[in-house]
Amino acid sequence: MAVTGFGGNTTGQNATLGKREVYTYYGDGDGGYTMYADIWTGERIEAVGFAGRDNYQAAYKPGALDNCTIDATPEAYAAAREYIYNTNLTTLREAAAQKATVIELGKQVEVTRGRKVKPGTQGVVFWHKEVAKYGGYGTEWRAGIRDAQGEVHWVPAWYLRVIDPENYLPNDADLRAQAREVADAAYSMVAPARKAA
Repeated sequence: MAVTGFGGNTTGQNATLGKREVYTYYGDGDGGYTMYADIWTGERIEAVGFAGRDNYQAAYKPGALDNCTIDATPEAYAAAREYIYNTNLTTLREAAAQKATVIELGKQVEVTRGRKVKPGTQGVVFWHKEVAKYGGYGTEWRAGIRDAQGEVHWVPAWYLRVIDPENYLPNDADLRAQAREVADAAYSMVAPARKAA
């Protein structure tokens, strides 16, 4: 047996990687704990709930925790870690690409709209801050940019776009190292990652 879920179905033979407890808050002071087993399906990691208790129970029902046996093979752990690595690397790359387009100090930008500063004006952001809007209603992010002639322009940050955001991406080797570190740490309490020779 690997995991017998709430529906009574047994799954995950030789592929149960680990188990974890998750708290879900339902509102009005009500919530509950659920024990999940992580199963390697051959393509991805799937969570299967197998024991639960609410806020008022001090412990799970007798025998409920016996519904899960961690029994994954070394091959299942290796495949799951590779899946975690690829998933995290994709997430890190997407986050880095998004961050590269964010207006920040030192980035080369272009004005895309507005009346006071001509659209197409380019410069480097030297000041970026959230300030009160004119008229006193709410706040907005504004930026100070210095163009190639040294002239300073003040514009709402949302009037700007980053020029060549790929210039602000981190080194991909660093992202791969971060993703590998997370993958190697996964399930390390039950099956330490094997280091490449």
